Amino acid sequence: MLVKKVIHAVRNLTVAAAQLLLPIIFTALALSVEKAIPAIDDAPALALNLNPFDPYTVTYSSGKMGNSTSLTYANTYKDQFTGVVESVDRTKYTEMDTYYVAMEDADGIATFNRCVGD
Repeated sequence: MLVKKVIHAVRNLTVAAAQLLLPIIFTALALSVEKAIPAIDDAPALALNLNPFDPYTVTYSSGKMGNSTSLTYANTYKDQFTGVVESVDRTKYTEMDTYYVAMEDADGIATFNRCVGD
């Protein structure tokens, strides 16, 4: 069987070269591309802030009961932002959805334009 392969390789050198060289070329190409593309861990850290969306309003709530743990978490959350930060009155709005609907009704199209852009 080996003799038969050698005879076929000698008769048709282009096929033999293609069978030997093409896998080597594609392997070398794949390895060079893998080295050229940076890894995910090489990417710089992104700054997460809301500055591109000025002016913005951050709403927060310390929950319905307002115990010390939820107040601590709410104040820590509030301190992370530099824009307008307002607490939601949970006696007036029992759910955050109703608060957002009321703010949309109060602001009207101005909120839409501020969020979507002029």
